[in-house]
Amino acid sequence: MNRTPMAQRVPISSITPEMVGVYFALFWLQCVVGIAINAYHQIWASTENTLTDTILQIIVATGPISIGAAANSILIALSAEGIMVLAAWVKKKQLRQGIEIGMEQGIEQGKEIGIEQGIEQGKEIGRAEERKRANAKMRAWAKDAMEAQQQGKPIPFNELPLEDETEIESN
Repeated sequence: MNRTPMAQRVPISSITPEMVGVYFALFWLQCVVGIAINAYHQIWASTENTLTDTILQIIVATGPISIGAAANSILIALSAEGIMVLAAWVKKKQLRQGIEIGMEQGIEQGKEIGIEQGIEQGKEIGRAEERKRANAKMRAWAKDAMEAQQQGKPIPFNELPLEDETEIESN
């Protein structure tokens, strides 16, 4: 027969170590109050009993009171554990949902920021390319103007490569 060491066995009505203190506090509170109420009732209810009979009746009644207190205490402790497990599960689920919502919002914000940055970068690249094109035209004109000046011809200001600003803005 294969026997399991006692340290590995777990009874079906076990409670977690965190709830053992709660269990014992509830158990002793119920026992003490139950026994005190029973003793009060035994002492004052029957005036015909002797002191020995009264003490015996109090002692006999402590058994059912203790069993009831133990049952109530374990039921309360296990119920509290169940509630704590459910609360942890709900908290974990809400945390997961919050993370998912946060990720979705972060992605949307990232897209918006990325689009805005892309538009700004596109504008900057476009401006830089237009400057290069305009500067290249101006350099070509300046080269032609210098050649004309060296040959003694007048500088061709009427051929200056200027574009109307409305044409540039519409591009």
